Amino acid sequence: MIRISDIIKMGPQDEPHEEGKDKKETSLLDRAVKRDVSAGIKQLYNEGIDLLKDIFDKIRQTRQFSFSQVEEYVANSIDFKLITNYVGQVVDRVVLGNGEMFDYFYRYRQQDYLYEHSLNVCLLAVKIGMWMDMNKSDLVNIALGGLLHDLGLINVEDIISLPRKLKHKETVKVREHAVLSARMLEKVKDITGDVIDAIRGHHKRLADKDFTKGLSNEKLQRMAQIIGLADVYEAITHPRSYRGPKLPHEAIKELVETESNNFQVKIIKSLIDNIGIYPIGSWVRLTNGEIGIVASINKGYPLRPRVNIIFDASGNKLIDPKSIDMLSEPHLHIESPVDISKNKQLIDKLK
Repeated sequence: MIRISDIIKMGPQDEPHEEGKDKKETSLLDRAVKRDVSAGIKQLYNEGIDLLKDIFDKIRQTRQFSFSQVEEYVANSIDFKLITNYVGQVVDRVVLGNGEMFDYFYRYRQQDYLYEHSLNVCLLAVKIGMWMDMNKSDLVNIALGGLLHDLGLINVEDIISLPRKLKHKETVKVREHAVLSARMLEKVKDITGDVIDAIRGHHKRLADKDFTKGLSNEKLQRMAQIIGLADVYEAITHPRSYRGPKLPHEAIKELVETESNNFQVKIIKSLIDNIGIYPIGSWVRLTNGEIGIVASINKGYPLRPRVNIIFDASGNKLIDPKSIDMLSEPHLHIESPVDISKNKQLIDKLK
C-alpha cells in the first residue's frame, strides 16, 4: 500500500542553490510573473462578463420583434468572430493553466449573475471536456455552447427573478429557453450546427423519452450533457432569488443523490473524480489558519489538493499569493471549507 509519505520520498531531491542576491532576484521575478499572470486571468474573466453583457443587452432590444427578425438581428449585430476568438483564449487558459481561471468561478455579484453563470458554465464545461480527453476543436465548441446556452432567458427574465421557488408551469416555461437560445443562433454563419444542437439539448436528460431527438450522434449527446451538467453544478453552488448557494462539497453530494440517472455515468464520474471533495475554485481554511482557493486536484488524493493562499492566518490579504501543493506538505491539512459569500470582511478585502 502506497502512502502519501512514500510519494513525497519519491519526489525529486532539492537542487542545491546559491543563497543571497540571486535567490532574492529570482524570487522577485517569480512574484512579478505571478502578478502578471493573475492580472491577465482577471482581465480575461472580466472581458467575458463585458462581452456577455453586450450580447444580452443587444438581444433585450429585440423583445418587440418577430422571431424571424430576432434571428436576423442576432446574426447581423453580434460579432461572433470576436466571441469565437474569446472562447479560444479561454480554452487555452483552461487547458494550459493551473486552475487560476476558477479563482473567479464561485464569485457572485447579483447584478451580473446571468453573465457570470454563462461564463462559469463555459469554464466548467471546457474543464469537463478536457478531463474526458476531447480535442481542442470540440473544446472550443463546448465553450461556445456553454457561453451562449442561456440567451433565451431574455424572454423569461421576469420569471427567473421571482423571489420564490418556481411553480411547475413556470419551470416548463423557463426550460423553453434552451430551444429559444438555439433558434436565435441558427442564422449565424460562424457557429456550427453541433454547437446549436448542443445548446438546444442542454436541458435534456437520459431519462427523457425524446433524449436522442435533435442529438443524433454520441458526440452531440456528450456535448449537450457536459453543458447541462456544468449548468446544474454552477446553479447549485450559486445563490438564486429564492435560495442561497450550497458549498461545493454539498453540491457534489446533491449531484450524486439526484442527478446520477440524468447524465451519462462517465460524464458525472469525470466531474466528481476531478472536482474532488474540495473542488477547484472552492475556498478552504488550512490547519495553520491560512485561507485559500483550491487550484487543482491531486488525483487519488482528494483531501490534498493544490491551494492558492490568499489570506494569512490573521485574515490579511497577501500582496503576493502563494501556492501550496498539499501532497508535498504532510503537516498541513484542510480544516474546513469556507463559505466566502458569508464573510463580509474577506469579501471587502478581495475588492
